[in-house]
Amino acid sequence: MPAKVIKLPNDVFFKEAKTLIDEGRSVVITAAGDSMYPFFRNRLDEIKVEHCESVRLNDVVVALTETNRYVAHRVVAIYGDNLTLMGDGNVSARELTTKSNVIGRVTAYRRKGESGFKPLYSLKWRVYSFLWVNALPVRKYLLAFMRYVLNAKAYNQQKDREIGV
Repeated sequence: MPAKVIKLPNDVFFKEAKTLIDEGRSVVITAAGDSMYPFFRNRLDEIKVEHCESVRLNDVVVALTETNRYVAHRVVAIYGDNLTLMGDGNVSARELTTKSNVIGRVTAYRRKGESGFKPLYSLKWRVYSFLWVNALPVRKYLLAFMRYVLNAKAYNQQKDREIGV
């Protein structure tokens, strides 16, 4: 039997998620939005969020920003207790938060259709992250190309279904 889906306002959901994470449990959240593309895909991937004792540069965290939005973004700068976050699918937008507003660190992800979670901080993930973070000057072009290729692939798959291939 499929799990029952209950929709909650973000503030209610994330308050409860923080309580569970602070108790040592993990929370699984479906990725929403394109701000972490290509690492997490909108409504297709799930992320596992767990408690973290300290926040490090390049960690992917779930946090409440100073504009009262909850995001799962990468830490790109740390100044004392203040953090600057940036989504991997962004080319310039950044958010500010504090360490106390971090709900937890993303520790694993699961692609749609896959059964298990993959660790976020594996060697493969760290290499991809390093390359992607350092590709910021050309990220706009890489994102445009990747979205073009994926859109063309999705379009072709839809056409194949329509003609019964």
